[in-house]
Amino acid sequence: MKNDEKWQLRYNEVMTFMERHKRRPSKHKEEDLVMVDWIKYNKRRLAQGRMDEVRAEKFKRLLRLGESMTRMNQYGYIEDKRRRRILGIQHIHTEEFTE
Repeated sequence: MKNDEKWQLRYNEVMTFMERHKRRPSKHKEEDLVMVDWIKYNKRRLAQGRMDEVRAEKFKRLLRLGESMTRMNQYGYIEDKRRRRILGIQHIHTEEFTE
């Protein structure tokens, strides 16, 4: 099997996973670690400019899909300021309860 075929298989695996589970692979789940490592490796190659154009376009599509899946913590608050800015949320207001 050639490297292009291996790359395409892994790409299809990650895309299928995200479409099926509606989330990104988690570094906290053992079964997702191979996908997480593959994504991290390809992010580095993309940043270094060492990825060919066809792969780069496909990988950017995968990253856009991942970015559309906003992570939330257990309380439902958006994790960081960047995501709040993207979603157009200026401030998160909390109500203070007084007795």
